[in-house]
Amino acid sequence: MGQQPLHSQSSLNLSRPKSCHLRWSVIEQPKEELPVPEEVLTFKAYGDINSFISTAALEKAGRIVDTVDNRIMMTQGDEVFIQMTDNTAEVGSEYSVFSLGKMITHPQTNKKIGYQVTWRGQVQLTAAHEQVYSGTITRAVGEITRGTILLAIPEQQTTIILQRAQQPLDGYIIAAHPEKLTFAQHDICYIDKGSDDGLAIGNMLTIVRPRNASDLALQDRDIILPDTLLGRAVVINTDRSVATALILKSSEAIHRGDLIYTEMN
Repeated sequence: MGQQPLHSQSSLNLSRPKSCHLRWSVIEQPKEELPVPEEVLTFKAYGDINSFISTAALEKAGRIVDTVDNRIMMTQGDEVFIQMTDNTAEVGSEYSVFSLGKMITHPQTNKKIGYQVTWRGQVQLTAAHEQVYSGTITRAVGEITRGTILLAIPEQQTTIILQRAQQPLDGYIIAAHPEKLTFAQHDICYIDKGSDDGLAIGNMLTIVRPRNASDLALQDRDIILPDTLLGRAVVINTDRSVATALILKSSEAIHRGDLIYTEMN
C-alpha cells in the first residue's frame, strides 16, 4: 500500500495580512527666540569713581556730628555719633565716609551744582538713638573729622552693557578727580545730565570742543567750523541730575567745560 498523506488536526491560516496604512502627524514645536547678543564692555578706571556729589544728593547724606571725647581727628576703631534720615540708615550696615572738598559751579551758568569729595574710610552703624545713631569707624585711610559725610556703599561694576540712548542729549563736563586739571583715557568725569534727563548706564557719549575760526577767516566772512573731536566716553553711573562717565578714548587733553552729546547710532 502506498503512504497516505498526513493531515494536521488544525489547519494553518497562511493568508497574507491586510495592508496597514500608517498616518504620521507632525506636531510643530514652538520656536524659541534666539537671544539678542549684547555688547558688553569691561573697563578699568583711574581714580575713585565717587569723587563728586551733587547738591541734591548732599542734602540726603548722613554726617558725623560728634565722638565720645574731644578729639579732633578720628580713626579706625573710634566710636562716633551720626545724623542720618531713618529711610537711609540701617543698623549693622556699613557706609562710606567722604570729606567735602572744593565747591563746583557749572562752567556755563556759574550755578552751584555740588562738591568734590574724597573717600576717607567706612563706618558701621551700631545703634539707634532718639536723634542720632552710634557707629564705629571700621576703616580709615585719611583724616576723619566732624562734618564728614556718609553715603551708601555703591555696588562696584566693572562690566557695562552698552545701550543706545533713547533721545539726543547734550551737556557739559562739570568735574573730574580733584587732583586732575586735564583728563584722558580711563579717567572718570562727571556731566550735567542724569536719569531725569533720560541718560542711562551704558549710553555712549562723544566729547567735543567748539573750534574757533582764525582772525583771517573772520575778515572774509562769518564762518562756523566743525567741533574738535576730543574723545568718547560711556556712562557708568547716574544720579537724577548728574552722571558719571568713563573716558574710553581721547585724542587730546579734555577739560572741564568741554561738551558732550549722546551717540544715537
